[in-house]
Amino acid sequence: MVHFFGHSKLVAGLLVAGLLLAPAGIVRGQTGDSGEKGEEAEVRSGAEVVDSLLDRLQQSEDEATASFLEETIIRAWLDSGSDTINLLMARTVVAMQQGDLPLALDFSNAMVDLAPDYPEAWNKRATVLYLLKDYGRSLEDVERTLELQPRHFGALSGLGLILLEIGNKAGALQAFRMALDVHPFLENARQSVEQLELEVEGQGI
Repeated sequence: MVHFFGHSKLVAGLLVAGLLLAPAGIVRGQTGDSGEKGEEAEVRSGAEVVDSLLDRLQQSEDEATASFLEETIIRAWLDSGSDTINLLMARTVVAMQQGDLPLALDFSNAMVDLAPDYPEAWNKRATVLYLLKDYGRSLEDVERTLELQPRHFGALSGLGLILLEIGNKAGALQAFRMALDVHPFLENARQSVEQLELEVEGQGI
Protein backbone atom coordinates (compact mmCIF):
# COMPACT_ATOMS: atom_id res chain seq x y z
CA MET A 1 0.00 0.00 0.00
CA VAL A 2 1.06 3.59 -0.48
CA HIS A 3 2.79 5.60 2.20
CA PHE A 4 2.82 9.19 1.01
CA PHE A 5 1.33 12.46 2.25
CA GLY A 6 -1.30 14.16 0.24
CA HIS A 7 -1.97 13.77 -3.44
CA SER A 8 0.66 16.32 -4.48
CA LYS A 9 3.40 13.88 -3.43
CA LEU A 10 1.84 10.82 -5.04
CA VAL A 11 4.60 9.83 -7.48
CA ALA A 12 7.42 10.50 -5.03
CA GLY A 13 5.61 8.55 -2.36
CA LEU A 14 5.00 5.59 -4.62
CA LEU A 15 8.67 5.50 -5.50
CA VAL A 16 9.62 5.62 -1.83
CA ALA A 17 7.18 2.81 -1.11
CA GLY A 18 8.74 0.72 -3.83
CA LEU A 19 5.40 0.45 -5.61
CA LEU A 20 6.86 1.52 -8.94
CA LEU A 21 9.75 -0.94 -8.84
CA ALA A 22 9.67 -3.98 -11.09
CA PRO A 23 9.39 -7.31 -9.26
CA ALA A 24 12.73 -8.89 -8.50
CA GLY A 25 11.97 -11.90 -10.69
CA ILE A 26 11.38 -9.67 -13.70
CA VAL A 27 14.57 -7.72 -12.99
CA ARG A 28 16.51 -10.96 -13.01
CA GLY A 29 14.97 -11.84 -16.35
CA GLN A 30 13.54 -15.17 -15.22
CA THR A 31 11.54 -17.11 -17.76
CA GLY A 32 9.51 -20.27 -17.30
CA ASP A 33 7.98 -21.64 -14.11
CA SER A 34 10.17 -23.89 -12.00
CA GLY A 35 7.31 -26.16 -10.87
CA GLU A 36 4.91 -26.02 -7.94
CA LYS A 37 7.09 -27.78 -5.39
CA GLY A 38 10.11 -25.62 -6.17
CA GLU A 39 8.02 -22.45 -5.99
CA GLU A 40 6.45 -23.45 -2.68
CA ALA A 41 9.85 -24.14 -1.16
CA GLU A 42 11.15 -20.83 -2.47
CA VAL A 43 8.17 -18.96 -1.02
CA ARG A 44 8.67 -20.57 2.40
CA SER A 45 12.37 -19.76 2.35
CA GLY A 46 11.68 -16.22 1.21
CA ALA A 47 9.15 -15.68 3.99
CA GLU A 48 11.72 -16.73 6.60
CA VAL A 49 14.26 -14.31 5.14
CA VAL A 50 11.72 -11.46 5.17
CA ASP A 51 10.80 -12.20 8.79
CA SER A 52 14.47 -11.92 9.71
CA LEU A 53 14.81 -8.66 7.78
CA LEU A 54 11.71 -7.25 9.49
CA ASP A 55 13.18 -8.15 12.88
CA ARG A 56 16.32 -6.23 11.95
CA LEU A 57 14.26 -3.30 10.64
CA GLN A 58 12.34 -3.02 13.90
CA GLN A 59 15.63 -2.93 15.80
CA SER A 60 17.45 -0.58 13.41
CA GLU A 61 19.11 2.40 15.07
CA ASP A 62 19.96 4.59 12.09
CA GLU A 63 18.19 5.76 8.97
CA ALA A 64 20.74 4.37 6.51
CA THR A 65 20.37 0.83 7.83
CA ALA A 66 16.59 1.12 7.90
CA SER A 67 16.51 2.44 4.33
CA PHE A 68 18.61 -0.48 3.07
CA LEU A 69 16.42 -3.00 4.89
CA GLU A 70 13.24 -1.32 3.63
CA GLU A 71 14.36 -1.56 0.01
CA THR A 72 15.42 -5.18 0.43
CA ILE A 73 12.12 -6.13 2.04
CA ILE A 74 10.06 -4.37 -0.62
CA ARG A 75 11.92 -6.14 -3.40
CA ALA A 76 11.35 -9.47 -1.64
CA TRP A 77 7.63 -8.72 -1.29
CA LEU A 78 7.39 -7.86 -4.97
CA ASP A 79 8.84 -11.23 -5.99
CA SER A 80 6.01 -13.74 -5.65
CA GLY A 81 8.09 -16.74 -6.69
CA SER A 82 5.83 -17.21 -9.72
CA ASP A 83 6.76 -15.78 -13.11
CA THR A 84 3.08 -15.46 -14.02
CA ILE A 85 2.24 -13.40 -10.95
CA ASN A 86 5.43 -11.36 -11.31
CA LEU A 87 4.43 -10.51 -14.87
CA LEU A 88 0.99 -9.40 -13.71
CA MET A 89 2.63 -7.34 -10.98
CA ALA A 90 4.92 -5.66 -13.50
CA ARG A 91 1.97 -4.90 -15.79
CA THR A 92 0.00 -3.50 -12.87
CA VAL A 93 2.88 -1.18 -12.00
CA VAL A 94 3.29 -0.02 -15.61
CA ALA A 95 -0.44 0.69 -15.89
CA MET A 96 -0.25 2.73 -12.67
CA GLN A 97 2.74 4.66 -13.99
CA GLN A 98 0.81 5.44 -17.16
CA GLY A 99 -2.24 6.55 -15.20
CA ASP A 100 -4.44 3.76 -16.55
CA LEU A 101 -6.03 2.80 -13.24
CA PRO A 102 -8.86 0.66 -14.74
CA LEU A 103 -6.24 -1.48 -16.50
CA ALA A 104 -4.15 -1.63 -13.31
CA LEU A 105 -7.27 -2.82 -11.50
CA ASP A 106 -7.83 -5.56 -14.08
CA PHE A 107 -4.27 -6.84 -13.65
CA SER A 108 -4.41 -6.65 -9.84
CA ASN A 109 -7.78 -8.47 -9.87
CA ALA A 110 -6.10 -11.26 -11.82
CA MET A 111 -3.26 -11.42 -9.27
CA VAL A 112 -5.68 -11.74 -6.37
CA ASP A 113 -7.66 -14.45 -8.17
CA LEU A 114 -4.56 -16.48 -9.08
CA ALA A 115 -2.59 -15.93 -5.85
CA PRO A 116 -5.03 -15.31 -2.97
CA ASP A 117 -2.33 -16.06 -0.38
CA TYR A 118 0.16 -13.54 -1.81
CA PRO A 119 0.06 -10.40 0.39
CA GLU A 120 1.47 -8.04 -2.21
CA ALA A 121 -1.32 -8.88 -4.67
CA TRP A 122 -3.86 -7.58 -2.16
CA ASN A 123 -1.62 -4.65 -1.24
CA LYS A 124 -1.23 -3.64 -4.87
CA ARG A 125 -4.96 -3.81 -5.52
CA ALA A 126 -5.55 -1.82 -2.34
CA THR A 127 -3.26 0.86 -3.75
CA VAL A 128 -5.13 0.96 -7.06
CA LEU A 129 -8.49 1.14 -5.29
CA TYR A 130 -7.20 3.94 -3.06
CA LEU A 131 -6.16 5.93 -6.12
CA LEU A 132 -9.63 5.28 -7.57
CA LYS A 133 -11.04 6.69 -4.30
CA ASP A 134 -12.83 3.41 -3.59
CA TYR A 135 -11.86 3.57 0.07
CA GLY A 136 -14.21 0.85 1.30
CA ARG A 137 -12.81 -1.84 -0.99
CA SER A 138 -9.28 -0.54 -0.50
CA LEU A 139 -9.72 -0.94 3.26
CA GLU A 140 -10.87 -4.54 2.79
CA ASP A 141 -7.78 -5.33 0.74
CA VAL A 142 -5.47 -3.66 3.27
CA GLU A 143 -7.03 -5.77 6.01
CA ARG A 144 -6.44 -8.91 3.94
CA THR A 145 -2.84 -7.85 3.33
CA LEU A 146 -2.30 -7.47 7.06
CA GLU A 147 -3.90 -10.83 7.78
CA LEU A 148 -1.28 -12.40 5.52
CA GLN A 149 1.62 -10.13 6.55
CA PRO A 150 0.90 -8.31 9.85
CA ARG A 151 4.17 -6.37 9.67
CA HIS A 152 3.57 -4.89 6.23
CA PHE A 153 4.57 -1.32 7.05
CA GLY A 154 3.33 -0.04 3.70
CA ALA A 155 -0.12 -1.49 4.29
CA LEU A 156 -0.19 -0.12 7.83
CA SER A 157 0.70 3.32 6.52
CA GLY A 158 -1.90 2.90 3.78
CA LEU A 159 -4.46 2.00 6.43
CA GLY A 160 -3.69 5.31 8.09
CA LEU A 161 -4.25 7.16 4.82
CA ILE A 162 -7.60 5.47 4.20
CA LEU A 163 -8.78 6.23 7.73
CA LEU A 164 -7.78 9.86 7.24
CA GLU A 165 -9.82 10.01 4.03
CA ILE A 166 -12.94 8.72 5.80
CA GLY A 167 -12.46 11.06 8.76
CA ASN A 168 -11.21 8.63 11.41
CA LYS A 169 -8.20 10.56 12.69
CA ALA A 170 -7.86 8.57 15.91
CA GLY A 171 -7.76 5.32 13.96
CA ALA A 172 -5.30 6.81 11.48
CA LEU A 173 -3.00 7.85 14.33
CA GLN A 174 -3.04 4.30 15.68
CA ALA A 175 -2.29 2.86 12.23
CA PHE A 176 0.67 5.20 11.65
CA ARG A 177 2.03 4.35 15.10
CA MET A 178 1.80 0.66 14.24
CA ALA A 179 3.71 1.34 11.02
CA LEU A 180 6.43 3.06 13.04
CA ASP A 181 6.59 0.11 15.43
CA VAL A 182 7.63 -2.00 12.44
CA HIS A 183 9.68 0.65 10.61
CA PRO A 184 10.95 3.27 13.09
CA PHE A 185 12.39 5.46 10.33
CA LEU A 186 9.30 5.60 8.09
CA GLU A 187 9.39 9.37 7.71
CA ASN A 188 5.93 9.91 6.21
CA ALA A 189 4.34 7.93 9.04
CA ARG A 190 6.39 9.86 11.60
CA GLN A 191 5.24 13.20 10.19
CA SER A 192 1.64 12.01 10.20
CA VAL A 193 1.92 10.91 13.82
CA GLU A 194 3.34 14.28 14.85
CA GLN A 195 0.51 16.12 13.13
CA LEU A 196 -2.27 13.82 14.29
CA GLU A 197 -1.07 13.78 17.88
CA LEU A 198 -1.74 17.52 18.03
CA GLU A 199 -5.14 17.18 16.36
CA VAL A 200 -6.32 14.08 18.21
CA GLU A 201 -4.61 14.32 21.58
CA GLY A 202 -3.99 18.05 21.80
CA GLN A 203 -0.98 19.92 23.08
CA GLY A 204 -0.90 18.17 26.43
CA ILE A 205 0.12 19.90 29.64
